[in-house]
Amino acid sequence: MKKSRKHTIIILIVLGVVVLTAGGIYGYQRFASLSEKKLETELPGKEGTLNVYYLDLGSGASAVLAESNEKFMLIDGGSEETADELIECLKSMGVERLEYVILSSYEDGRFPGAVEVMKEFEVSTILSPDYVQDSLAYEDYQALLAEGNLEEIHPNAEEIYAFSNTFFTVVGPRKYGQGGSAANSLCIRLDFGETSFLFCGDSGREEQEEMAEADLADTEETLKADVYFISDADRVLEESFLNCVRPDYAVLSSGGELPDSVRSLLNERDVQLYQIDVDGHICAFSDGRSIVWEKRGEPKTDRQ
Repeated sequence: MKKSRKHTIIILIVLGVVVLTAGGIYGYQRFASLSEKKLETELPGKEGTLNVYYLDLGSGASAVLAESNEKFMLIDGGSEETADELIECLKSMGVERLEYVILSSYEDGRFPGAVEVMKEFEVSTILSPDYVQDSLAYEDYQALLAEGNLEEIHPNAEEIYAFSNTFFTVVGPRKYGQGGSAANSLCIRLDFGETSFLFCGDSGREEQEEMAEADLADTEETLKADVYFISDADRVLEESFLNCVRPDYAVLSSGGELPDSVRSLLNERDVQLYQIDVDGHICAFSDGRSIVWEKRGEPKTDRQ
């Protein structure tokens, strides 16, 4: 039986997990579909809500957060191959400026598309993990920072940032060090009223254990624990971490089959699971008290 609590929790495993909440009548905005046939899809939004769009980018991962569809945040941007589709999606949503671009890691399934987005839109703040990646996309990113006089921030755990009428907290890593994305993935928890969303990038077993020990990921509402687009051996959801977060929902964006061990952990805790590779785009709407979910479009088939 789930422990009674005031908040609702959502977890994203990427593999990938996502959560949403909202109520009332939605206002619709057209945007270019990211489906294979590029059909138009409607993503509903509502004033006075936090709208979270978990986008189906095939083997890539990306989420757009919008407060009343006026202030926007991008978390990761998928691969370079789907960057044009992501840019058109953002334009169709009315995005002119991104308050934040959050780079959880510099991996191929998350990072290159975000670099292309930053070439197209004004960005107020870039948050990124403090490690170096040997890749052309990372070199392109460093050149973009220099040419555009842009500054990246490598935030530390427990730092708090304002986003429109809400805020988010950096929950990982506890410290930067060796180990690449699995040990240094930038993780945040965004709180909106009595709901919370946790985004954990490519965090591996060690980083999840450290967050659990520090209770930084402990939230009474929404968790998105994202372990996406990494080798099968690293697709982990640490039990201690899940016990700390206690999610009500999980959204999976998977480049492969969800491991039985992860599925069992979620099933044992009655976590409601949404899968981007099955349902297409996943939309979550929070009014600060509860979360409403919607599925949009057909899932892409080009996954690895």
